[in-house]
Amino acid sequence: MRQLGAVAAAYSLATTPFNIAPLLVGAVITVLGASEQQSGQLMTLELLSMSVVAMVAAPLGQQACKPWVLTLAVLLLVVVHSISALVGSYTLLLPLRIVAGIGAGTLLLAVNTTIATSSDPVRLYGACSMATATVGLLLLLITPSLIAGLGMAGAYAPLALVALIVLGIVRWMGSPDSADVDKQAPVVPEGSAISPMVIGVLLIALFAIQFTQGALYSFSERIGVEQAALSSADMGILLAVGYAAAIPASAFATWLSYRLGRYLPLIAGMLVYALATVGMAVASDPQAYAVNFVLFNFGYFFLLPYQLGIPADLDHSGKLSGLGVGIFFIGMSCGAFLGGVLVTHFGYSSLGFVAATGGGVGLLMLLFVVRRGSQGGRTAESVARGRVGTGTTH
Repeated sequence: MRQLGAVAAAYSLATTPFNIAPLLVGAVITVLGASEQQSGQLMTLELLSMSVVAMVAAPLGQQACKPWVLTLAVLLLVVVHSISALVGSYTLLLPLRIVAGIGAGTLLLAVNTTIATSSDPVRLYGACSMATATVGLLLLLITPSLIAGLGMAGAYAPLALVALIVLGIVRWMGSPDSADVDKQAPVVPEGSAISPMVIGVLLIALFAIQFTQGALYSFSERIGVEQAALSSADMGILLAVGYAAAIPASAFATWLSYRLGRYLPLIAGMLVYALATVGMAVASDPQAYAVNFVLFNFGYFFLLPYQLGIPADLDHSGKLSGLGVGIFFIGMSCGAFLGGVLVTHFGYSSLGFVAATGGGVGLLMLLFVVRRGSQGGRTAESVARGRVGTGTTH
């Protein structure tokens, strides 16, 4: 259990800045006087840095799991988050956030490598999502008042504190070879290869969903304030409530795993998500926006373990998982930039319709990948569903 806790903690530290992106984007705009497009660029470059590290270094996943590498990565985040809390200009903050992405990418690579060896990637990604949702909820509750009183220190000092806490436990992650999670049999039989077409469709699908979701979520705080007439204080509460919905969503996905296969959870989750994004786009009053924002978070976090579990399900070595998750976060990074461009030229309402379109197209591609992947051999889904039937999965 210590190793599972360390995996979840490392994942939370790597991803939390992007899960509270609306607050960070708002702080960069209001405290540093940056434009919407500049704030989008800031999140884009930080995410891009993290994603590139997770992708390019994927063949070195085993090395990334070494305790000294994990400790250095967390120490880097402690330092960079602390300095970010002290800077007073956009120009100085930008390179710091790129460096933060390097540390986060190293942690994400180690997490991907460990989870890819497990017999049930959806369950483990669900546990990681629950952890990051819990951390994100706590930060969403306290960060708005801290930003109001302390400026940028209120935005990044809490992240430095999270990094300090993780520093004490990250060494427990250890090597995937000694994982205290059940090992996964490869989806594709030894000696065979995953079709390049299947890999390509998978990567495009992950990118499309996260590209458009990142555009909407990064500016969800601005939409609530400027379009739905929410006060900044009320929007801070709504962000916390919406994030609270991520905890049961992740827990439900963790429990459900492959009990109903993968098709039904993907379709149902995407339906909730897409309808909510459109609802956010057209909402002009606080109540309608609040309901759709909560549903948006529930649908997204329910889908997340299934999306990230697909590359781990296809390849137990961790290489495809690193590539897939890297593309996933590159989509998020580009999404923040896309959001800034769309808001500048088409207004906030365009973000919801773009997110719904990207989600629908990505879903069709994922369903294709799941179908083709299941024809390649005994999938982790079949292993996990068999274990559910014998009562040994959980």
